[in-house]
Amino acid sequence: MKWLWIDAICIDQSNLEERASQVAMMKDIYSNASGVVIWLGDSDVRLEAALVAIYAISKKFQADTGMAAACIVGPDGLRLDPTSIEHLQSYGLFEILSNTPENIYKLLAHLFALPWFRRVWVLQEAFAHSKITVRLGEHKLPWGSVILAALWASGFTRTYTAMSASEHRVERTIDRGYLPELWLGLLHTRPVRGLSILELVSRARDFEASDPRDKVFALLGLANDVGAHESRAAGLRPDYTKTKGEVYAAFAKDLIMTSGCLDVLALVNTFAPRDQRQDSPSWMPDLDVPIATIRGLGFPRKYNAGFSTKADMHHVTGPSDDPRSLMLTGFGVDRVHYVTKSILTFSRNLKVYIDSTTEAVTELWKTYARFNRLHASEEALLYAYIELVTATGFAMPTAFPTYPLGRIVPPREVPSIIADFAAYWSSVEPSFSSFGDRLGSHLRQLAEAADAEQFGVLAGKACHERKFFITAEGRIGLCPTDAQEGDEVVILYGGSVPYVLRETGAGCWTFVGECFVDGIMFGEAEKFRRPAQVFHLL
Repeated sequence: MKWLWIDAICIDQSNLEERASQVAMMKDIYSNASGVVIWLGDSDVRLEAALVAIYAISKKFQADTGMAAACIVGPDGLRLDPTSIEHLQSYGLFEILSNTPENIYKLLAHLFALPWFRRVWVLQEAFAHSKITVRLGEHKLPWGSVILAALWASGFTRTYTAMSASEHRVERTIDRGYLPELWLGLLHTRPVRGLSILELVSRARDFEASDPRDKVFALLGLANDVGAHESRAAGLRPDYTKTKGEVYAAFAKDLIMTSGCLDVLALVNTFAPRDQRQDSPSWMPDLDVPIATIRGLGFPRKYNAGFSTKADMHHVTGPSDDPRSLMLTGFGVDRVHYVTKSILTFSRNLKVYIDSTTEAVTELWKTYARFNRLHASEEALLYAYIELVTATGFAMPTAFPTYPLGRIVPPREVPSIIADFAAYWSSVEPSFSSFGDRLGSHLRQLAEAADAEQFGVLAGKACHERKFFITAEGRIGLCPTDAQEGDEVVILYGGSVPYVLRETGAGCWTFVGECFVDGIMFGEAEKFRRPAQVFHLL
C-alpha cells in the first residue's frame, strides 16, 4: 500500500486560514516525500509519437555520455555541463528517427503545450524533490527524460519560430509549445543558489492559476531571498483574506521596502491602456497578465539610470500607509515633448512597423533620429539610435549555467549589434541612401555576413507596443503607449531606468511606466542631480 498526498484533496480549499497555512508548508511537504509522481493526463497519437522521440533522445544521450536520463537531475539540480548540453542540442534526430528536427519539434511542442506545464503550483512539485516519475496515460518515464527533450527543443526554438509565417503555418500550440525557461532555471539553481522572488513571479506570469493570488503565494517557497515564513513582511506571506489587487500591491510595496530596489515596477502592465486598469493603483504590477520578462527595461537589470541609489525607506509607505499609495523619492530630468501617434508593433515577418505598412526602424531614423543634435557625429548618433530600438537588451547564450535564465546585457555589449542592424536595414533599404557615403559604405559591408533576423527579434522585443518620443531637451527614447506630451521624465532612487510620471493635482502622480531615454541610462543624470522630490503615486 502507498500513501499519497494530493493537494486538491488534502487541503480544505474553502478554509482560507488552512489554505494559507498549508501553502506555506508546500515546499516541506514535497521535499520530505519519498517520491513525487507527475500525472500529465491521458495520451493520444501525437503524444505517443512525442514519447518515441523522448526515449530516442535519452537513449542516444546515454550512449554518447554514459549518463542515464534518470541521473541528470539530483538534489543539487541539473548535473549537466555546457559541453553536454551543446552536444545534446546538436542532435539532428534524422539518423535516429528518420524524421526532421521540425517535425520532432512539433511533436515535443504538443507535449509541452499540455496544461500541466503551465500551472504555477506544479513548480513546487517538480523542484522540491529529485526523485520524480512522470506518467502519461499508461506510460511511465523519468523526469530527466523530459528535461533532456526540453533542452534539445530549447536549442531549436529560435531557429523554428524565427521562420516567417509565409514559410510555416505555426499552430497556436506551437507558440507555447516549449518547456518554459523558468523550469530550466529552477533545475540548475536548486537548492544552492535558487532564484529571487522577482525572477520567479516575472517569469511565471504566463503560467496558469485558478486563483490569481497564487501567482505570488505559489512561488514564495521557491525563492532564495524572502527568508523564513515567520520573518517575512506581510506582503510576502500567503493571506487569502486579501483581494488580488491587495496581494499584488502589498507584494510590490514590501519587495521595494526589503530590497531598496524598484525593479518590481518593470512588471507594471504598461502595454494595456490605462483605462483598462482604472481600478488598480497605477504602480501595481498585475501579475495575472502574461507579459514576457524579456520585454522589460528595468528588469532584469542592465542599466544604471539611478546611479546605484536605493529607495528612501522613510517615504515608501507614506504617512497614512494607504495600500493604494506608494511614495518614492527622486527628481525630474526632462519632459515628454513629442510622442508618435501610432504604437510600434512587431510583425511575424520579423519587422517593426509604425503603422500597418511603414517599417519603423528606418522611418524613425529618417524622420526624427538623424536630426538629433546631441551627438557629435553621424556614427555616434546611429549607435545611440541602435541602442534605443533594441533597448530591452540581449540574453548572452554563453552564460549558461552561471545564468541559467540568460544574462541580459545592454545592446552596446553585443558584438554583432551594428552588423545585424546593417543586415536588417539592407532588407528594407539596400542602397543605404539615408546615411552619408562613408557610413553607408561601411554598413553595406557589414550587412553581408550579419543576421537581420536576430536584429529584428531584438528590435521587436523592445519596440512592440511602445511609442517613440522626443523630450523637451531633444533626447530620443521609447515610452509606454499611454505617455502624453507634458508628462515628466524622472529618476527615482532605487530604479535602474527612468520613469514617466503624470501629475494629477494635489501633489499626486500617476505612474505611466518605465522608459528608455538616450543619454541618461548609465548614470549620467547624477551630473545634473536636482534636490530630491517625493512623488506620491496613486
